[in-house]
Amino acid sequence: MAEFLRDIAAKYRFEDIRRDVFVTRFHPQNKRRRNQVLAEEVYRNGEVVDRGQSFQYQLSEICRTLQDNGCPIISTTRGQRPEGQRSPWEQAFDWLWEEKYHNWLSERRMIIPEVRRVLEERECYQALLQPGALVRIQAPENMGKTRLLKKVIEQITEQGYRHLIFDFKLLEYSVFSDISKFSQCFCAGVAHKLDLSNQLDEYWDDYLACNLNSTMYFQNYLLTQDTNPLVLMLKNVDKVFEHPEIAADFCGLLRGWHDQARSGDRSSEIWQRLRIVISHSTDLYSCLNIRSSPLSNVGVFIELHDFTLEQVQDLAQQCGLTWDANQVRQLMDMVAGRPKLIDDALKNIAQGKITLEEFVQTVATERGIYSHYLRDLLGRVQRNQDLVSALREVVISSKPIQLEPIQASKLYSMGLVKRESNFYVIPSCELYRQYFSHVLNLYACIN
Repeated sequence: MAEFLRDIAAKYRFEDIRRDVFVTRFHPQNKRRRNQVLAEEVYRNGEVVDRGQSFQYQLSEICRTLQDNGCPIISTTRGQRPEGQRSPWEQAFDWLWEEKYHNWLSERRMIIPEVRRVLEERECYQALLQPGALVRIQAPENMGKTRLLKKVIEQITEQGYRHLIFDFKLLEYSVFSDISKFSQCFCAGVAHKLDLSNQLDEYWDDYLACNLNSTMYFQNYLLTQDTNPLVLMLKNVDKVFEHPEIAADFCGLLRGWHDQARSGDRSSEIWQRLRIVISHSTDLYSCLNIRSSPLSNVGVFIELHDFTLEQVQDLAQQCGLTWDANQVRQLMDMVAGRPKLIDDALKNIAQGKITLEEFVQTVATERGIYSHYLRDLLGRVQRNQDLVSALREVVISSKPIQLEPIQASKLYSMGLVKRESNFYVIPSCELYRQYFSHVLNLYACIN
């Protein structure tokens, strides 16, 4: 962060005392400190008579320069400033850290603060090196599945592998109403991703089963256009699991392709080129409502877990926060190790938008940084009355609660609960316990 401020100072030719004022005033750790206090620090070795006035003059000149270079500052006289309008330097602060800082990182290809899941990356990458590999990555929403896939893509690309991502979340609901329509949409979509023409009219035989048609389309067309391995990454497969009549057949199809690569017949060499990654949030068993999924005990299974205290502390340091273990625990006491919640909290604190103390006090309220996110989760839960009742029972209890498998799976996939055993669950973090116990109690009273 200090390097970024020094670079900006050099770019706009802030020198000597003006550079010192800029670097001090616009550092995130100083955002909530008063100008007069910072002036005393900047001029502590100088002979300036009115340090506050000199500091304010330098700050005004800095803001004028930033405004001339694209910063959207609304300037008004202090006494005439409308209520709620921030001062020029506060507007410049947001512009620097929300826009210029990220551009600066991109230009230098610097590492944006993140937690690398080294073990999971290695396991996934090593699995995909095997002919005909099948990998399942399971974790609730916002746990880092997409980030993991991106890291693995970087590695397999270096090996000359091709890859494509097929996201089932982009398909219309009507596609899932018919297995034939679904299968053809999937095959045509993969062809499009590979920049191949749609040849379904030539290869599709209405007298054959859909899974057999899909298999022939891949074997005789899609996999024969290039001999390099193809990694087929399937995202949000949960959308398929919501339709059991299609899900069982589709999972069986993927299992069959995996087995084909190991069959040893004439076609196995072609199928060895295909490596499949299935990314999902929902448990296969509960969604398919069958004794066992066709994908059970097949391939490599990777489950992503919460960040540890050490990982959160490292991430805080990457964000420029010199926290000790107690400060990290204060954060994790509210949001556990949930990656999205941790990332958002550290970003807001590092940018000076909120202090750790304010975060703890407001996190589960409408004034907290997660207010929009929590309202979105609440809306999704309220679409299903059974989920409302189930979640309310979980958050008001001091002990694990046993739920119906489908309810437990849906709440888990949304990241709201952690699984114990035999579909016993608990809230995944204190934030969710506090927020949902409050709003769902109100909801119960109104209804």
